[in-house]
Order: sequence, then structure tokens, then C-alpha cells
Amino acid sequence: IHRDGKRATVVAAWRDELGHAHLLSMKHRDGSDWVADKVWDLAQRYKVPVAYDTVNAFARSEADKLERAKPRTKLHPYTTREVGTSAALIVDDAANGRVRHYRQPALDEAAAHAVKRGFRQSTSWGIGPSHPDDDVTALEAAAMALRLYDTVTRERRPAVATMRVG
Repeated sequence: IHRDGKRATVVAAWRDELGHAHLLSMKHRDGSDWVADKVWDLAQRYKVPVAYDTVNAFARSEADKLERAKPRTKLHPYTTREVGTSAALIVDDAANGRVRHYRQPALDEAAAHAVKRGFRQSTSWGIGPSHPDDDVTALEAAAMALRLYDTVTRERRPAVATMRVG
């Protein structure tokens, strides 16, 4: 979710048997009030965990909705440190030819306009837009979903992420 709640992207990520990361934009649109419903539906249908950024107020609001929903969704709140690690993971995988995605406009646009940006009061860094109007929410969500897949998913199902400061 963009830091101003202007737009959001839900992304699924997984690795194939060769270790290549696969990124799939499940939904990308304006606003953020739709996110909890979409994420809950995907999490229940595919039995996948969900990552979100704890720094983003809009993401926390959508996560609160998911916390109240029944049946519960397995949520993984990501701190600035985990968001930074997620960014480093996807940058490394992309630089080494280990990322596959399906030519979706949200991911293509995000990749074209993403830059490395530092976090305030931290030595960590994340993915940010090259210009304030650029939308990199898809790439930020993809990074968190991939890290979640690598660190939490035991059954080798895709992981879902959204809710990242953009």
C-alpha cells in the first residue's frame, strides 16, 4: 500500500525447483480499502501467509481488519529491518538472473521506476520510487512476499504480501 493510501498491490511469490523467484501481481488498483478483503480471500483459498509493513498506517489498518476476520489469516508483520532484508533479497535475485515474472504492468512499471532508498534513523534501505508520483508498490510487495516464502512457508505454497510503504 502506498504510504498515502493512494494505491496498493497484492503480490504472490514462490520459488521453482531451480530456486528462481516467481512474482505474480494478484491485484493492483487505486485506494487501499479493498486490500483486506482481497488478501483474506487469497489467504483462505490458497492457505498462504501474508506479510505487511508495520510502519505504514494504511497497511496496519488493513491488517487490523484481517486480525478481526474469521477464520484468521496468518499475518507476519514486517519491521523496517525485515523490509530492508526483503529488498536486498529481491535485488540480489534480480541481479543474478533468478527472478521470473509474467509481464504484468504493475510489476513492469515498478521495476522501471524503483531505486534504492534509505530509511530514516536506520542503516537499512528499501525499494522506493525514483519520483514521488511513481508507483513501486508491486515490487515492494513482491520483495516481502518472496522473503516470507523463503523464511516461513514450509509447504512450498506461494506467499502473499501487500501493504508496503510506497
